[in-house]
Amino acid sequence: MMSEPTLTREAAALLAQLRNGDNVAEPIANIGAFAFSAHARAFLSNAIALCRNDGTSDFRVYGALYSLRHGVELMLKCIVRNDTIDQILRTLMKPGLSFEDVCSRLSLPKVPKKDRLLMHSLCAMRNWLEDRVGHPACHQVNINAAHATRAIEYLRCNPDTPREHFAVVWTSAVQGHDLLELWNSAVPIIDSFAADARYNAQVTGYDPPLTTAELQPLIELLAALDDGGNGFRYPSSNAGAWYTSVPSLSLEALRALIERIESTCITFDAVRSECYSMATVGRPSPQYSGY
Repeated sequence: MMSEPTLTREAAALLAQLRNGDNVAEPIANIGAFAFSAHARAFLSNAIALCRNDGTSDFRVYGALYSLRHGVELMLKCIVRNDTIDQILRTLMKPGLSFEDVCSRLSLPKVPKKDRLLMHSLCAMRNWLEDRVGHPACHQVNINAAHATRAIEYLRCNPDTPREHFAVVWTSAVQGHDLLELWNSAVPIIDSFAADARYNAQVTGYDPPLTTAELQPLIELLAALDDGGNGFRYPSSNAGAWYTSVPSLSLEALRALIERIESTCITFDAVRSECYSMATVGRPSPQYSGY
């Protein structure tokens, strides 16, 4: 699903005013398999910019740490999300399973209303691929269990359909902001393509990507300083405790760390997007070389 904002007349006028002037930003909407990772790189880039030395470090450290934490969370969510897409497609393509059977076999505890989301995703995808119903109508018509089963039948008859078509309509990611839980899900996936990522960095001239052993202390530090994604955004927690644990640190050292994470994110994307570019709904999982 894709959402378009509905603006009041006053809000639309303000937006028009903000579009006049120099240094105009042109944000690119991120959709598809690596949308969350592209968003991660935007936040990591912002974090690096906030680490410049202009004498206001005490203020900017909050924004830098928040952007770092959010960027890491989005990077990990992209990794886990793609693994979830693979799991869904492997289940969908099993012969003889109805839409209801597929829903009952899929265990996605971190995806709220998964059955409804899966129905919508399948129907929108079939509307476009089979009936050639364009956006936004593809998200509005023939959205029901019967058409979801029809969509599954279509995919089984067309197993060479690019995997990316499903990645575009499956908009969900892992819910929640528990970095340690997210990290535990991502580690075995990262290990599966770590050798390919190191080789990719070597041939493209990037620094070697951080290993899971090197990333682990960062995850633990961010999780300790910012429980649930609130510690860098708010002065107090939902439980009523003041956040007083943000330590003094060198923005120069922080910037160097974030630059390594950004480079790692770019390398992870490069090796995974190359493999996923050849993936289909019939063969969704990437085949890494294991250099």
